[in-house]
Amino acid sequence: MHPIVFDFDGVLFDSAFEAYKVCQLIVTSKKINEIKTNITYEDFQRHRPSVADVKDFIPLYFFNSNDIKDKNIFVKEFYLQRKNLSKDLNYVKNYFPPFDFFTKNIDTIKKFSKDIYILSNRDEESINNVLMYYGLNISHQVFGQKHIQKYGNKLNIFRKMIKNRASLYLDDLYKYKVMMNEVANISLMVNWGYGEKNLESKSEEEITKIFLEIIEKYN
Repeated sequence: MHPIVFDFDGVLFDSAFEAYKVCQLIVTSKKINEIKTNITYEDFQRHRPSVADVKDFIPLYFFNSNDIKDKNIFVKEFYLQRKNLSKDLNYVKNYFPPFDFFTKNIDTIKKFSKDIYILSNRDEESINNVLMYYGLNISHQVFGQKHIQKYGNKLNIFRKMIKNRASLYLDDLYKYKVMMNEVANISLMVNWGYGEKNLESKSEEEITKIFLEIIEKYN
């Protein structure tokens, strides 16, 4: 079977509260002076659709987003605070509720895990922590932040690391849905997650039907 490739945040798991918690830990660390301290979760959720990378949180939290030094501290602190937060024994349970698509299809995903890949802007360590919690050990098929830094974007990562044309690609951001048309037989945008929805967005029922049809076709 050709690879089936999923984005992580916004497709499989709702990680918005985890990211908010990490940002709030940066605020309370007081390592950045000129940072907003009154950002609510509602503010964060409204901003979340415009986020594709950690740096995209900066306009929300900074009075002056042109301060290069503080921006670099923010990014560094984000991954440090996330790593510290992940030490919580209930890290996944408390901060990564799965979307219905993952919950309903977890048994199928596990059964065909050798063909499942994750392509994300999130760091690989936290992705693997979450997947392992659900008994899914595919760390060699998870491509995230380190690969983004090395190859530039998801399309380049796919071409370098996955190579075989995908049978299905799922994302919650339209720009990636369009980008991955080049390497996927079917590239779809889900109508849950964080991206702004449009007429091409597919429901959980529609996505599940397509996913299972592909599984059945090749097996």
